[in-house]
Amino acid sequence: MVTKMVILLKIMTYWWLILIVFVAILIALIQARVIAQKHNRRKKYFFASLSPQQCQKLDEADIVYEAANVAGQTGVSVRFHDFQQSLQVLEAQVHETLQESDVLYRVIYSIVAPERRLLLQRLSFRGYFPVREERIAAIVSNLLWPIVKQEIVVYGSGCGGAEVEDNGKFHLFLAPGIDQEEWHSTVPSSVWSVATRATLKARDPDPQALPYVDFSNSFSPCQLQGNQLHFLFDVLASACNDIDWFERLKRRFARKGEDHYLALLANCLACFVREVRIEQEIQAYISKEGVADFSGQAMQALGFDEAVPTSKIPVKISGFSDGHRQIRGQAILVKLAQQVLGSFCSTQLTIVSCRGSVSAVARAGIAADDDLVIKFFSAPLETRRVKMPDYYWNSPAPKKANVFSPSPLGVPIITPEGHAVGELVGRVVYVYSELIQSGTSEEALLWASFLIEARKLLLQLSAPGAREAVLEEMFAWECTRQFKLLEEQSPPSINQLRDDAESFAGSLRAAIASQRSMYEQMAAPWMGLGEEFDAIMAIPKIVDVTVKDNQVVVTTKTLYCKDTRNNVNHTIGNFKIIIPAASSDGLRWLNQATFSRPGGMNAPHVDAEGKACLGNMKEVFSKLLAERQYAAAVEAAIAFVEAANTDDTWGKNIDKWPRANLIGG
Repeated sequence: MVTKMVILLKIMTYWWLILIVFVAILIALIQARVIAQKHNRRKKYFFASLSPQQCQKLDEADIVYEAANVAGQTGVSVRFHDFQQSLQVLEAQVHETLQESDVLYRVIYSIVAPERRLLLQRLSFRGYFPVREERIAAIVSNLLWPIVKQEIVVYGSGCGGAEVEDNGKFHLFLAPGIDQEEWHSTVPSSVWSVATRATLKARDPDPQALPYVDFSNSFSPCQLQGNQLHFLFDVLASACNDIDWFERLKRRFARKGEDHYLALLANCLACFVREVRIEQEIQAYISKEGVADFSGQAMQALGFDEAVPTSKIPVKISGFSDGHRQIRGQAILVKLAQQVLGSFCSTQLTIVSCRGSVSAVARAGIAADDDLVIKFFSAPLETRRVKMPDYYWNSPAPKKANVFSPSPLGVPIITPEGHAVGELVGRVVYVYSELIQSGTSEEALLWASFLIEARKLLLQLSAPGAREAVLEEMFAWECTRQFKLLEEQSPPSINQLRDDAESFAGSLRAAIASQRSMYEQMAAPWMGLGEEFDAIMAIPKIVDVTVKDNQVVVTTKTLYCKDTRNNVNHTIGNFKIIIPAASSDGLRWLNQATFSRPGGMNAPHVDAEGKACLGNMKEVFSKLLAERQYAAAVEAAIAFVEAANTDDTWGKNIDKWPRANLIGG
């Protein structure tokens, strides 16, 4: 009793201290709640691949959303306080919520399965599954059934392949019936941007099947063979030893709630469906020989920011029926070649895959005399094979052991690093290596760089007797390059030799250019520019070109520029670009758009008078204009508008230009 009284007296003595601690805790809790609410107001939740009907449901419920692109998928994002209502309106079941940034969350979901009677007409299950079948049915019915539109048989672990009598059905294998000891590779830490969270084994794609590739890590999560879609790894982790028994039990009997591997399955199927729809658009484009335009998702997947109208020149391709090349790779091959070199053809552009074999220059039966032929992965003669360099145009080169080297028949196509990547023999363009395989953005960049160099060479060789001048200039350039390499490996005394070589090479180039320019001007001031103007009109973003007061005036379509800080596209406007005949000093970019522009600027790096701070580009424009490469100058002028250096005083204001919604073309 005495002890209790003592404790009570102490509490009464220090009641004020207890009160202070209590008030401090209460204030901390209130402040934490305020901070959490403030952070929640900034949160956004991303739903991928919503249909127009589902977006209409959000509109009818007065839910504010905006278009977004996350992890290569297009969709919409909603605010935090609209998230639960969005789930109810869409009738969506969340499998997992992944945090993409401090305020952006990606929702992996499926629409609630339809009534059981309709579901049984669409799906049937065979084998063992680590989760309830109705949860898998909701995902498969929501994502896969709309594109296959036939009964789907879903196979789990412990069952064989599809039966012969099941013709007319689509077969989905979530866990192939192969012992994991025979699987030779390990699944990467993430598949299509979703973490695996466990050690999973995978097998290689079958040579007769079409693999679908996660280009971020070159892993093939699944393959399509006829009417069968096989996952090449245990996507539901049904036999994974990293999952404890309690987690297995909870997954097996749970009717709802988040499940990471259901989310992995849903994301993989969504990416597969996205690839299939892209390929359908691409296949339609190829089958119509290039007269159709790309738009929307297909254009974004190919690395274009907007729908670009294609040339009317058809493209004929052959030799690519190897069964494992994805259609996207062919489409990039065709699309870029048609845009860059289509203006040099009168009837069609022909692309032949020679698969590493020598192909003679003979054109009989291939193409007309005034059309171009591109021979992919080939050379006109059997030349010495050389080791593939690590980089072309500062980009990683394809992983091939050996490639062709130049022959004495043509003019080589050279990279800035000094590597020969192809050659031009008459109207035949040879590509020494297989620059495009699966159609990644890196491969597209390499192929575009090659085509631009080939185009420049075709323009240079269009004048009579130009071949010798081009080879002389290449020789002088290579001499200079070799002296620079020698300097890096020799004592400083080589500096004088380097200076002499650079001076000689510069004088030689100047003499060649001066002589060629003199002969051209003596013959006719505008001789040879007809093809150049045709090449300008072949540029997809050009509307018109005129010559006035010794200036070339080109009119463009609406141009766009991407803010690299957040990958948001902004509308810059349509332009009149004034290009002087010989000097870069008179270059002007005049914006014709009617909307208000930040500070009256014509473009992010072009002031109100149409003058630009060209920096290193001034030398590029001067060289192109001196060589009368007006088409290349126009392309460079357009590229100058479509790029913004956000570290620059002017370029950092790109976010003040109107946002462009390029989704859907």
